[in-house]
Amino acid sequence: MNRTKQRPERQALWLALAGAVVLIIGMGYGRFAYTGILPVMLNEQILSLRQGNLAASVNYAGYLIGALLLSKARPADSTRLTLASVACTLVCLALLAWVSSPSGIILIRGLAGVLSAVTMIA
Repeated sequence: MNRTKQRPERQALWLALAGAVVLIIGMGYGRFAYTGILPVMLNEQILSLRQGNLAASVNYAGYLIGALLLSKARPADSTRLTLASVACTLVCLALLAWVSSPSGIILIRGLAGVLSAVTMIA
């Protein structure tokens, strides 16, 4: 095969893989990891049901805030914003392993919502 044809194909493959990783982190970890750990938090009485509902609501509000903030972003900044939000989403997930105060968990979930929106839209 001609080298000029291999290079764009390989570049397209790497771009598709990078996009898949970003979506796994943004949607998989940023949005749905909390769903899996919420029953554990309830069982261990880290959160009450009311606090868990509040954390989920704040997370959804974070999605809205993130989408509204992105309306002011420049298209040229999308790569930088995506990389930063992916890294910060992973930090938020790691913080959930250490934070045990309900207010801290609620705050982290709100920030994770903003970051998830940035990851998926940018």
